[in-house]
Amino acid sequence: AVVLGGRALSLRGDVRGGSTPVRLLLWEEALGYIRLHPLGIGLDQFVTYHDPKSGLSLIDPALIGSSEQFAAHPHNLLLDIWLRLGPLGLLAFGWLLSRFFRSATRPERAPLLLGALATMVAALAHGLVDNFYFVSDLAIVFWLLIALGESDRA
Repeated sequence: AVVLGGRALSLRGDVRGGSTPVRLLLWEEALGYIRLHPLGIGLDQFVTYHDPKSGLSLIDPALIGSSEQFAAHPHNLLLDIWLRLGPLGLLAFGWLLSRFFRSATRPERAPLLLGALATMVAALAHGLVDNFYFVSDLAIVFWLLIALGESDRA
């Protein structure tokens, strides 16, 4: 952070500021649910577990009263998949991605697939800190990218 006029300003890209502390609290909470429910908690259940009134919540008190009290997902693709689909769902997702990357990185692939590859990498990077798959438009794009990877598989 830079101090300007007596105020501490967070620099863009400074991982200590912005939403990082909130995301870390959400990730810690999600890991707590995974410890308690290693097979997951089910589709769209994070919002239920996260609610302090549910009796199931591991929410950090610092989030109560903030907009993140109503978070519907843990802001991390890996944690989100595990919580919604369990470890087998996470393995299946990993298998799909490995198949996609093997196919999309073959030397004879068309330039369109290089674009699909770059898009998938960007989407996965974004998924490390926010929602990625479990929103209908993002899921459709994911499956279109997977289909592109399979389009001319021998």
